[in-house]
Amino acid sequence: MVNRQYPDTSDVKTSALKSIFIADGVTCAATLYLPEGSCVQQLPAILMVGGWGSIQEALTSSFTNRFVAAGYAVMEFDYQGWGLSGGWPRQDINPWRRVKTANAALAHIKNLPQVNARHIVLWGTSFGGGHVVDLVAQHPDLQGAIIQVPMLDGLQAVRSVPVLQSIRFLGYGLADLLKPGARIHIPTVAPQGEFGSMDRDQAWNAVQLGLAAHTARNMIIASPRVQS
Repeated sequence: MVNRQYPDTSDVKTSALKSIFIADGVTCAATLYLPEGSCVQQLPAILMVGGWGSIQEALTSSFTNRFVAAGYAVMEFDYQGWGLSGGWPRQDINPWRRVKTANAALAHIKNLPQVNARHIVLWGTSFGGGHVVDLVAQHPDLQGAIIQVPMLDGLQAVRSVPVLQSIRFLGYGLADLLKPGARIHIPTVAPQGEFGSMDRDQAWNAVQLGLAAHTARNMIIASPRVQS
């Protein structure tokens, strides 16, 4: 693969409005980006649904800025237990809870006065791209979806992991399930060939670029819960 290059969008001037919404009783953080100085009452909007281990502004700014430059209001958010959102356990990847959070974020953006609730598009990448497929099926009123390299087959993804790596994952997961006390974590991403939930496709290099200006914890719980 070639080295990733993210476009310079520093020329795009935006206004950022922080807000919160509630998902399953948990307070979640969101940021709405608008064209700086826009006098339009209600803009068409894009809801950004992040991927595996995603937090606000990590690897999304170049997309967000270009969407804003095109005249959209764009909202990013943190999943329950991640980033600036509340919720426990921290750093847990639960697909059902994530979809519920994204659903609550969609309801939230529809109610923002700067947004035209009848003209909303979803954007999702990786694991979040799979969530977007789910959400679009639930909300036929949406105007469209932008889905980037979606994860649609979890079993196939598991099968692609080398056997020794899978055994190590299983060991950490079982230890986390069985031991009392603090949860066991593993790295979210790692350099090629090292131990982490993702070490392929230059994921490590991409995250270093995306998180250069942000504080994040490179860890996930070793045995993500699968309950709804």
